[in-house]
Amino acid sequence: MTGVRPMRERMSVWSATAIGVGAMVGAGLFALLGQAALRAGTNVPLVFAIGGVVAILTGYSYAKLAARFPGSGGINIYFRESFGKSVLSGTMSILYYITIMVASAMIAQSFGKYAVALAGLDDNGIAPQAFAVGIILLLTVVNSIGTGHAGRLETLLVVFKLVVLGILAVAGAAQMHSSLHVSYTPMPPSQLLSVVGLVFFAYAGFGTITNASGSVADPSKTIPRSIYGAIIFVTGLYVALSIIVLGSVDPGGLAAHADTVIADAAKPLLGRAGFYAVVLAALAATASAINSNFFSALQTLTGLGEHQQLPAFFNRLIWRNGTQGFFWSVGGVIILSVTFDLSATANMGSATFLMTYLGVQISHMRLRRQTGGSAFLIGLGSLSIAIVLISFLWQISLTQPVSIIMIASFVGFAACAEWLCLRLQPA
Repeated sequence: MTGVRPMRERMSVWSATAIGVGAMVGAGLFALLGQAALRAGTNVPLVFAIGGVVAILTGYSYAKLAARFPGSGGINIYFRESFGKSVLSGTMSILYYITIMVASAMIAQSFGKYAVALAGLDDNGIAPQAFAVGIILLLTVVNSIGTGHAGRLETLLVVFKLVVLGILAVAGAAQMHSSLHVSYTPMPPSQLLSVVGLVFFAYAGFGTITNASGSVADPSKTIPRSIYGAIIFVTGLYVALSIIVLGSVDPGGLAAHADTVIADAAKPLLGRAGFYAVVLAALAATASAINSNFFSALQTLTGLGEHQQLPAFFNRLIWRNGTQGFFWSVGGVIILSVTFDLSATANMGSATFLMTYLGVQISHMRLRRQTGGSAFLIGLGSLSIAIVLISFLWQISLTQPVSIIMIASFVGFAACAEWLCLRLQPA
């Protein structure tokens, strides 16, 4: 396409894996653990364990598809291979793109909360929003410069935050109280699954690994290994640290500091220095998650533009690798981050992630003869994600109907944009 410079820089296997781990840990542990704990209480370790199982089943389809159809376009390649160049495939691809930008807004909000905690400022003023906008703009520049820079930054951020979290996990295991602060109350299955829907956001980052399949050597082997390894690793991390948080933070502290609960859990375990270390790790984690999402956004836009599923001007370069569509999208991320609260953006992002990942399962079922995939495992993954999605949508329709309206508007916008794009193309 005229005016588009392909991103030819090669990424290492570790950098590709770090993209996924960075997205998952940043979104899940620091941004959502407190929200999940508020909704599920002492059921939250079980919620994360179930979420890991659903993610593994979905990851199976991703791994098979990425091995058979490697390329920087990732998820939109699978939709296009399954449904052709159609309104359906384009709608799902655009919805995925919207989803990762909504995710970026939510994680930027979390970054702002932790930045305020580090600076000792009032988190009820404009300071969290200012920090959120600042990190969005900074990482827009980083990703516009090129994928090599994004991958190297990702590696450094992932190493730092995992070292800090490892210290917290060891300290928590050594000092764990004999009983949890939150009284155990079993949840009805539908409510439990609705919280699984929320925390699926915490696992959805593994999908960004497939966007690197066109930038690593031997993607048929390295991408599946990266996906499975990343999901298994973060599932264990989520379960362990959710137990530590529940054993270290009383219900009052959980309610008052849900958005920064992992840092508050470090206080009784590691002291004030530990609190600041975890806050710094949270800033690194959330920044790396946004970095991962922006990398994925650029790759997705490139793929859609090359196959004429978006108007040509979306992929017109403005500065370095930054396209017109990407910069417009960043503007939308900023608007979301200052308009909605963290809970609302988390609901929107989780729901649309579930929708698009269910679409991946359906695509894989249609392509299973080409991938060699198991119809049983694909069907089991599709069923698990569908049940979680229905439970989640039903619950938020009762508690936060504005999120349902926004989710419907995202789907409607994606469908209309793709229909108009295809209709206006010359015959």
